[in-house]
Amino acid sequence: MKRFRSVESLLFCSAFLAFAWFHQGGGWNQNARFAEVRAMAEEGRFAADDFIVYQHDERGNLSRSCVENGDYFLGGERQRLMWNEDGTLPVNGIPLDEKVNPAALNFLACSGDLGFARGHFHPNKPPGTSFAALPAYFVLSRIERAQGCNLDDWWTITLNAWLTSAFSVGLASALGVVVFFRLAKRFADGRETPALLATIAFAFGTLYFPFATLLFDHNLIAAALLASFYFILKSEDRSEPRSLCLSGFCAGFAAITNYVATIALLLLGLFLLVKKWKAGWRSLGVSASWFALGVVGPLALICLYNQSCYGSPFALCNAFQNPRFKETAAFLGMFTPQKIDVPLMLLYSTYRGLFFFCPMLVLGAFGFVFSFWKRVLRTESVLCLGLAALFFL
Repeated sequence: MKRFRSVESLLFCSAFLAFAWFHQGGGWNQNARFAEVRAMAEEGRFAADDFIVYQHDERGNLSRSCVENGDYFLGGERQRLMWNEDGTLPVNGIPLDEKVNPAALNFLACSGDLGFARGHFHPNKPPGTSFAALPAYFVLSRIERAQGCNLDDWWTITLNAWLTSAFSVGLASALGVVVFFRLAKRFADGRETPALLATIAFAFGTLYFPFATLLFDHNLIAAALLASFYFILKSEDRSEPRSLCLSGFCAGFAAITNYVATIALLLLGLFLLVKKWKAGWRSLGVSASWFALGVVGPLALICLYNQSCYGSPFALCNAFQNPRFKETAAFLGMFTPQKIDVPLMLLYSTYRGLFFFCPMLVLGAFGFVFSFWKRVLRTESVLCLGLAALFFL
């Protein structure tokens, strides 16, 4: 056991050092979330209005322009943020007049991945990533303020964006590596060497590595779903209510980080029911209740967030996003049937091909075939195939 813990510690430290070492800088995705994190930590509200438009002088010094209902002032003149470049789609829906200048959001704001609701800007993403990043930035900003630092200085912003990402996504990703190792060791019948090789391949030989260095939701979802899966299996050994509750919480957190993960939550719940089926109805009901109790926390959190930002606990942030990203005929405004070449490109193209960037994953296909052929871990394999198919589709 002591050796096992030492291997876990080495894996965690190695992964976290590697993930925290690299920072890919800002982009629309990261900047929108970081603006919301700053708003929560510095102003105690979700609206990111005061953290999306920055001005700089000839020396490169930054200053924030406070946005009110989609407008801000520059040189004493009112500027109205527009969804498009030709000035025909005001963010606030108020037509231009001679007293207002059009200002293209794409060029002037730090991000275009924004939504506008009830007079305020929010990321066009579910809030899970922002919630995960908040503790790190809250601590950083308090320390820097105590030292008299200017939180709007470009160097301070860059430093904080890096450290916030490292101690949220990077930290969660490193923990996910440890969870993966525990699962791999379990499926390898306690053999440490194959589990360690599989874990190293996962952590450093797949896209898990680059996404661990970004303030994106990808790895948070992956780590959360891995943890949920792990806690279900752990509860099978000891029938621990705490493990089931933690499993539900992790799956619920994945769902409020990306809406698609809601289906993953349901698949994990179904997996739990299948695993507990032989134990009888009473055990089934108790297990499902503890799992559901864990889901309640994240569900309540996003309902409160949606009520505050959008006026309804069941509103979807995508409904208020930049019109250029909306597909009116699409499911949830995003998902439409695709031509056959799109799945092939996602698998094999040099642009975003999964097996092009992660050839190691080809071995997974042999693993699934072996699992069904040898009739071992069939339920677990079906769950993993289902989750992979869900996100791919």
